[in-house]
Order: sequence, then C-alpha cells, then structure tokens
Amino acid sequence: MGVARNLIKGLKDKFLDRWGEKIVTNLGDTSSDAPNKFSEPKRNLYEEMEKEGKIEKKPGGDR
Repeated sequence: MGVARNLIKGLKDKFLDRWGEKIVTNLGDTSSDAPNKFSEPKRNLYEEMEKEGKIEKKPGGDR
C-alpha cells in the first residue's frame, strides 16, 4: 500500500509542477486588467487614469 501511495503522490507532484501554474493562472484571471504571464493585458488602467488626471504619477519613474 505504501509503494502505491508514494507512486501516486510522486505523479501528482510532477503533474502540478509542470501544469499547475498554467491551470491556476487561467482560472484566476477574471479581470481584463489582471496581469497574465502568458499574454499582454487588454488595457493599462493606471496609464489611462494618469492621462485623464485622476491620479498623479509617483516620483521615481516607471512602475
């Protein structure tokens, strides 16, 4: 029983190490402004707000 349990645990860990991040990223990205490792955001909300004058740019350069 212990050998089978260790084998299943090892396979599960290898699968999650390889595919887990993509699964979680795709499930959790529900906002068009959310950063996504695999594609560019659809819009840059903070840059748009700076242009409209709703927020002030922080001193120190890029964000």
